[in-house]
Amino acid sequence: IKLYDNIMLEKDIESTETSFKINKNRQGINQIKFIEREIRRGNKYDIILMDPPSFGRGSNKEIWNIETDLFNLVKLCTQILSDKPIMFLINSYTTGLSMSVLADILKLTVNKVHQGYISCDEIGLPMKDSDLYLPCGIFARWESEKYED
Repeated sequence: IKLYDNIMLEKDIESTETSFKINKNRQGINQIKFIEREIRRGNKYDIILMDPPSFGRGSNKEIWNIETDLFNLVKLCTQILSDKPIMFLINSYTTGLSMSVLADILKLTVNKVHQGYISCDEIGLPMKDSDLYLPCGIFARWESEKYED
């Protein structure tokens, strides 16, 4: 679970204190171990930002493949969501993976536990001297409240 440099954000709304957990393991297999450890510790999060790798190998020759393993990772993450989560975001640059697949994963996991709103779109870079965008990735987002972009 990461936000670009593997940062997971936990926000306690009532006390307005914010703490960050850093998961330095970049491969999906290690992310699963990290989440399992958080479940055992009883840690809960209001916001999860996820940018899983397309493919990876663990130290014990485990294999991570986003196409076969992402659903189970997101489902596992529902166990560390707080009672009133705010947002769950999945970001991906995996070629061939569609944004509707990411949205469906959120519908079948997070939205089954916490009713909310799901949106998805492409991620793009603005082209210089143009109103065009160069597509480079996709995202899907579950939110507890509907916010206008």
